[in-house]
Amino acid sequence: MNIRRGIAAFATMLCMTTLGLAATGSASGATTPGCVPDIGKKVPVVMVHGFLGKPDAWTSGSSSMTNSLAGVSGIYVDKEIIDYQSYNTSWVDDPHIGPMIAKRIACLATSSRKAGGPGKVIVIAHSMGGLATRWAATEASNASEVAKDIGLVITIGTPSDGSGWPNLLAGMSASLCDPLVAYHKVVGGDDNDYCGLHGALGALEDQSTQIGKLKKWPDNIAVKAIAGDVTIMVPLFPLKLPYNTHSDLVVSNKSALNGMKHTESGGGQLTVACGGDLKDMALQQVLPVIPNCWHSALTHNSKVEDEVVSSIKKYLASLEPGAKYAGTWFSDAGIGMIMHADGTAKFGSEKVSDTEFGFAVKFTATSKGLHGTVTKVQGNPAESGIQVGESVDLETDKYFDGRTVGLGGIHVEFGGGKMNEVVMYKQATLPKSVLAPFVGDRWYGPGRGLTIKADSTGVIDWDAGQCGGGTCIDRAQVLFDGTSGNSIIGVITSAETLTSDGRGPAPDGTPLDFSLPQPGYAFKLKVSGHKLLYATWDEWSGLNRFNRQWCWVGETYPYDTCREK
Repeated sequence: MNIRRGIAAFATMLCMTTLGLAATGSASGATTPGCVPDIGKKVPVVMVHGFLGKPDAWTSGSSSMTNSLAGVSGIYVDKEIIDYQSYNTSWVDDPHIGPMIAKRIACLATSSRKAGGPGKVIVIAHSMGGLATRWAATEASNASEVAKDIGLVITIGTPSDGSGWPNLLAGMSASLCDPLVAYHKVVGGDDNDYCGLHGALGALEDQSTQIGKLKKWPDNIAVKAIAGDVTIMVPLFPLKLPYNTHSDLVVSNKSALNGMKHTESGGGQLTVACGGDLKDMALQQVLPVIPNCWHSALTHNSKVEDEVVSSIKKYLASLEPGAKYAGTWFSDAGIGMIMHADGTAKFGSEKVSDTEFGFAVKFTATSKGLHGTVTKVQGNPAESGIQVGESVDLETDKYFDGRTVGLGGIHVEFGGGKMNEVVMYKQATLPKSVLAPFVGDRWYGPGRGLTIKADSTGVIDWDAGQCGGGTCIDRAQVLFDGTSGNSIIGVITSAETLTSDGRGPAPDGTPLDFSLPQPGYAFKLKVSGHKLLYATWDEWSGLNRFNRQWCWVGETYPYDTCREK
């Protein structure tokens, strides 16, 4: 057999496998079971097969997805695996596909909530199953509720932008089916066995109208997108040259990886690579040496299974009461806090650690934030005024000293507010490269100076005029902790009026200019490459409404960037 015949044989095999023409066995109708009474507080996991697939995509073989999930604590793997194999050549809006998935997700989420669980569902979907789940969360009659019920979706080889294979196969199907339809109209008979794929294949084509109409994943859902990446070794005597398909032989990497979001709660991307020898694949034992990352093999790929388990564990960790606030926090009152995802926290000095701390707290989640109880006090309790059993409340969006807690800040009350309260800010985790071009005492605007430091903090000084018989300056500290487009975002953590040399406090009675940055205000640097265009601040309103208040661009001053000293 020559090489061209081998390639043809392999292509024929691939088409048959992709279309499922080699599959046998009776198809059972899809069902919509009732809610689950024994789910407990575990997070439900539901699995959705793909086009021409069936539930055994998750269960067959010694290495299966269900076996991998069996070792994950804290989840309830739905015993009624989504089964629409009797309708698996239809598009996702078929009543037995998308709407059924929506109903099952709502059922599981309701069962979870009633049992005291989080009321969130994890969906693992292969191929068209990912599109069907997306339809359920955006287009179903109860889509808004379904979207709230889903916490994490893991798509495996899902053609989010379509697939190139259906473009070819739909044309083949049409060329075969159209004459059959015409023939059967004359002589009678049924062409469904041969032509049932025609419409569904068209919907799965690259950039098809049907896929184009699907809405994006709702913002609250974390999405992990997994793709297969097959490299074929092509024999070119006397060499073998690698040909990377950038696909799983059915869905391209770009299409499969589209849509990922929320890496902090299990979302993200993974490309699983593998290879195969075209000569072995086409001329010798075809089926045993099919690459294990090709489209239909992904649900049994060990790397995929490991990544699914890892994503689920990360999502479960994000549900812990302290997950949202995990990290090291500080305040201008000299109090530090280390919060762990499980809701345990240590309070102490600015440099608090897990071994050196003042007191420990165990938190639980509330509708406003966290409520905790002091579980341990180190040293002399009388010195801190904190006793075991005292309450500690942590909230966001709360007024404190007549102002709203600002961007990224949390308000902490000790003893129900009777003892002490502080505003805390999380230590910045910005990569050093983000602020590196702007570090140094070199930026100034009209009457103001801005110093940006390597530790992601900054100092703003401006002329405060006469005070106490001399001159004073107002100074604000800023913490940079995020980015948004071409902007670096921070928060004002403290503000004070000092003597003109900045070394001491202003004379008593000198008021702070409240028209300038105050603690809790959001602060934004607008940048372009290594240029600082302007800086702005505003009280955080939730609407991100900023006014240019630093380096007015092209208005009063004849320059369009902040000057360097």
